[in-house]
Amino acid sequence: MKEIKRYLASLILISCVGIGASFALKAAIGVGAYDAMAQSFAFSTNMKIGTWAMIINTSCVVGQILILRSKFQKVQWLQLIVAFLLGSIINFVYYTILKNVTFDIYAIRVLVLILAHVFIAFVISGIMLINRITLPLEGLCMAIAQRTRFSFAQLRQYADILSILIAVSISLLFSVPLTIREGTVIAMLIFGPMIGFMMPRVRRFYVQFNLMDE
Repeated sequence: MKEIKRYLASLILISCVGIGASFALKAAIGVGAYDAMAQSFAFSTNMKIGTWAMIINTSCVVGQILILRSKFQKVQWLQLIVAFLLGSIINFVYYTILKNVTFDIYAIRVLVLILAHVFIAFVISGIMLINRITLPLEGLCMAIAQRTRFSFAQLRQYADILSILIAVSISLLFSVPLTIREGTVIAMLIFGPMIGFMMPRVRRFYVQFNLMDE
C-alpha cells in the first residue's frame, strides 16, 4: 500500500509539471530548452506542443531500452505513462483551459514565467525525493552515463544545449517564431538553484506523509 501511494503521488506531481509548463509556455517569452524544442516542432507542423512532448519523451524511453537492453528495469516502463500524461496535460491546459488567456503586460509575462518555474522546481523536488518514477529525459541521460565516461550532470547539460540548437535550427529553417528567448535564460538561472533550495525544505513533508524513507 505504501508503494502504491508513492507511485500515485509521483504521477500526480508529474501532472503538475505539465500544468507549470503550460503556464510557462503561455507567458510567451521563451521557455526551458526541452520545452522550447517541443514548441519549435509544434510551430513547424500542425501538431500540438504536448503531442510533440509525447513523441520526444517516448523516444527517450526507446533510447533507454536500446542502450540498457536487459538491464532496463520493468518499473521504468512507467515512463511511457509519464510521456502520455505530460503531453496530455500540456495539450489540455495550454490549448483548452488557457486558450483565451493572454498576458499583455511584459512584466506580468516575466512574473508568470518565474512563478511557473518555481512551481515546477517545487514539484520536481518531490518527484526526486519520492524517487519512484524517472522522467524520460533524465532516464536517458542516466542510461548513457552508465555506458560512457560522462556523468549524468554533464549529459543533462549537453541535452539542454542540443535542445537549444535544435530549437534555433527549426526556427531558422522554417521561419517560425524563435522559442529560445530571455525566458530560456531566466529558466536556466533559477531552475537548478530553486531545486537545491526546495529539496531540503520539503523533505520533512514527504517523510511525514510516508512518501519517502528518512
